[in-house]
Amino acid sequence: MIDSAQIFLRALARPGIAEKVRVRLQRAKLATWFVILGRWDELEHWVADSAGRRWPLPPTKKAAYDEFVQHANATAYAQGMRTLYSRHGTRGVFAMSSNGGFLCEV
Repeated sequence: MIDSAQIFLRALARPGIAEKVRVRLQRAKLATWFVILGRWDELEHWVADSAGRRWPLPPTKKAAYDEFVQHANATAYAQGMRTLYSRHGTRGVFAMSSNGGFLCEV
């Protein structure tokens, strides 16, 4: 997951990237970020214990969540759907499975 997030980060940082490609990369990275948000503490500790690895997401879970929501909502809107995620007060909440198998709070 961390390697995937780092690859997306490098791809999105390339100069001269076409807007169409940037949008596709932003959409594609949602799956990686979704998993990382759900396992934030575990993966953050793993990166800290791994020599040579850098944390590829924003420094706080809230900042990463806010960016995730921004891109997820833009994707939903572009596909003619209602927005999928919302923020409740100062805390963010999202769920992704039809059987209620996942919840992330920040």
